[in-house]
Amino acid sequence: MSLTHLPLPEGVSWEETAPIRAAVHPTEAPAVARAVPSRRAEFASARACARKALRRLRTEWGSIEIPRRDDGAPDWPDGVVGAISHCDGLHAAAVAFTETTVALGLDVEPALALPTSVTGLVLNDAERRSLLAAGAIDTVGFSLKEALFKAWWPRTGVWLDFTDAEVEAFPDGTAHMRVRRSHPHWPHDGARLRWHVDHRHIRTIAWLPGTMTSHWTSGP
Repeated sequence: MSLTHLPLPEGVSWEETAPIRAAVHPTEAPAVARAVPSRRAEFASARACARKALRRLRTEWGSIEIPRRDDGAPDWPDGVVGAISHCDGLHAAAVAFTETTVALGLDVEPALALPTSVTGLVLNDAERRSLLAAGAIDTVGFSLKEALFKAWWPRTGVWLDFTDAEVEAFPDGTAHMRVRRSHPHWPHDGARLRWHVDHRHIRTIAWLPGTMTSHWTSGP
């Protein structure tokens, strides 16, 4: 489904669902071979959601297998970027062709406040003031960083800590993220970000438009 309250970038296919019963495909099975049954069920449901998102890009991808890469990220078809996220009661996936979107990340979280013990590790005082002014709870900042990291990692192969990126949220559901690390495969002005909160869940998305490739190194 396309989210009315989280306007999606052009060319991005988003799918979300409550947890569903689904099978783990053969090439996906090694990723959860030692997982407990609940984790296997979660993995299968989220992969089924991702296949629905892929089907909108190309019909035959509705049954494609999505194994896990060595670095833990989903192994998408050639020419596709995407991300998967899941939390209590909601699984989501977003995919796009690399011609329109060269990096893509998303995150879903319960619409609950961050534990006090976690907040200081994730957000600084300026970020918290920004979120408060935007009418957002601190967990939105956490989720925006998670979405950004999912876009950043497949592109760069470099790990980011929460303190490596600083978020500024705006009341219109957009946000800006300043990454304190430079990388030849990541543009200086960074990703586009959007967020939305309803009574149950937070949804965030981060992406780099394909039009930015003329300004920076395009290879992974």
